[in-house]
Amino acid sequence: MSKFFDRARSAQPSVASAAIATRTESDRWTEELRNVNVLSTQIADNRLARCRKTTVATPPNSPTLNDADVAAGNAVESYRMLRTRLMRAQAAQGLRSLIFSSAVSNEGKTLTTFNLGQAYASLKEQRVLLIDGDLREGGLSRYFSPVAGPGLANALSGEASFADVVLATDKPNLFFVPTGSQGAPPPELYASPRWKEFLAWCGECFKVVIVDAPPIFPCSDFDLMSAACDGIVLVVRAHRTQRELLQRAAAQVDSKKLLGIVYNGTQSEHRKSKYNHPYLSGESS
Repeated sequence: MSKFFDRARSAQPSVASAAIATRTESDRWTEELRNVNVLSTQIADNRLARCRKTTVATPPNSPTLNDADVAAGNAVESYRMLRTRLMRAQAAQGLRSLIFSSAVSNEGKTLTTFNLGQAYASLKEQRVLLIDGDLREGGLSRYFSPVAGPGLANALSGEASFADVVLATDKPNLFFVPTGSQGAPPPELYASPRWKEFLAWCGECFKVVIVDAPPIFPCSDFDLMSAACDGIVLVVRAHRTQRELLQRAAAQVDSKKLLGIVYNGTQSEHRKSKYNHPYLSGESS
């Protein structure tokens, strides 16, 4: 009995030492991770310190979250719900870049992208980048005041640096990349390695990167664009999108990247409203 007690007593310091060592190791790694986060923030701040400036604009008859009536309605809460579901997917899968598209045009993908970006930016320390990836139409650029200078096409062609095409807006945490001027066809620009490199660069500066893409049909741009993005979201307008087209679009995208479908333009169940209400369904696990 005494021998066992002596052995147990002599073993206590080593157990205590192991526990202290474990705590010390854990504290060291926690501190290193904290330092890495601080360093990443500093790098991002330095990269974005000299951004050109632009202001958020509101096109006529466009139900953006800047509109007082829209902000007072249920649409705001719908975008918050969409943001929450996407943030949950981001956290679970380590996603940084999200690309939005639709089967055909006029489904509301650009408006959804713009309003979602504002919903993200309203959160503290959620620096968000909106990219107008539709080099053919530049729909997202209508929501910002025109700014002369290079844009995405110039960065992809090598005519401009990545930092030169990112614009700071008058909304805290919200940044924007316009289309710019292109000399080569969009498929050639997106087939370039610089598209993937640009998204990687953006991922180091922003919590989330949201790309507004052209519709899947009839363009070939989307396949090239989505290959470099982490997650895909399709936008479907209620009572408009043909089932056959949606099935073809869903079959064409990478199912492993498809996060869900935004059912756009639904009527609020709680209040009669003329404004669009987006909901994300079919979220992947």
